[in-house]
Amino acid sequence: MASSKVVLKVVRDTNPPSDKYVAPVVVNGSTIDLPVAMTSSKIVVDCGSLKGETCPSSVFSCGSPWMGVSATTETTESGIICKGEREADVQIGNVQLSASTLTVLYNTFSLSGSSSTKGRPTPEFGINQNSAFAKRNGRFALSLRKGDLHLKTDGVDESVSTSSELTAMELRLASSSDWSVRAAAIQFGKSKAENACEDSDGDSCQAKFSMQDPLIRLHSDDFSAFEKMISGHCSGKDSQLGGFRCPDKSQTKLPRITIALDDKLFTLDPTDYTEPSEASGYISVLIGSTSSRTWALGQPFLKKYYTMFDATNKAITVYCRGGVDCGAGSLSTALKPVYSSPSTDSNFDDSSDDRVPAKLIYFIIAILIFCFGLVVKFFSRFSKKSSSCPNQEEPTVCESVNPSKTTNPATPEVPYWSQPAAPLRPGLENDKGPSAS
Repeated sequence: MASSKVVLKVVRDTNPPSDKYVAPVVVNGSTIDLPVAMTSSKIVVDCGSLKGETCPSSVFSCGSPWMGVSATTETTESGIICKGEREADVQIGNVQLSASTLTVLYNTFSLSGSSSTKGRPTPEFGINQNSAFAKRNGRFALSLRKGDLHLKTDGVDESVSTSSELTAMELRLASSSDWSVRAAAIQFGKSKAENACEDSDGDSCQAKFSMQDPLIRLHSDDFSAFEKMISGHCSGKDSQLGGFRCPDKSQTKLPRITIALDDKLFTLDPTDYTEPSEASGYISVLIGSTSSRTWALGQPFLKKYYTMFDATNKAITVYCRGGVDCGAGSLSTALKPVYSSPSTDSNFDDSSDDRVPAKLIYFIIAILIFCFGLVVKFFSRFSKKSSSCPNQEEPTVCESVNPSKTTNPATPEVPYWSQPAAPLRPGLENDKGPSAS
């Protein structure tokens, strides 16, 4: 009896350099290694891999009567391809998919001798929500962890589900076809959380799980924030992969990345999203960009987190170390992570640690304005007091400036010459005063 645990193999592509994860798939009794595609619903095979299949010698004889099946040609960016559909019995692990529809690639013709496969269908075993596999099986689990590569067709492996170290974090699906969830925010190190997809309607990005993609792909604005943060330490973009190429020593200065998915938080440390580069002394930083509102959670995420995909209950469950690599949270908690950062966490983002929150700045300005108002008011009152009756020879002017506080009219002052003289001090009785001139 076939096992529910399908062991995966890694096949290294050279253009661009990336890994493909292939599974043994039985088609009409013949075993074929097919790359597993999380973003596709199709089963695509090469004609030459099918026993007893008549394959045309070129695309120009596509659809000829002796082929035995209907086929048509299709022009792609890289050339012409002859393909057609047929039914076959397919099995992966212990899952039987009888009378499944296959897309058979009969022959190809490259334009101008191009070796590019851009736009060209390639062999794959699709497992998105609309695939025959997901509809028939309901749920499956995936592990891309080194030394334990497998696809579990009947759910979570027992060693994972019974582990006391792992916490199950369930995410609601945000798509009816792809394995996508709501992407709320992303944070690089201790900097402010980024969410370029947030708009006035409260809509946000989606994050699509993809084992075919070698990168974590972010919205272009979020990617720019990351690029700016590491620009002083990395030599430039990787022209083949689309990520970055950095010196080995810069790995310890790269930031921890916190991703808010739905209402959960997940982290990626520098060791999770980097790998040795083909250039000696360098590492590849596996963070890329997309103009789409859909991020890609590619191989770096799936290599770290054991994940179950459930088409029946419309959910994805990520298994992680609660409080260490993941936790419950939202955009607000993404601004202030509760996780203890590893020693590799960062001298990299020190420029953003000194930012003063805008609300605090406004509060300080308001206090300063208030204090300035008090100072102005004080000096205004002091100025009025010091100017009261500055000239005693002009009493009427004084009265107009400082009217009496009583309701009675002010009494004019008696001129000093009409007032009784004050008694003389002792010893001055015989003083005649100055003599008349």
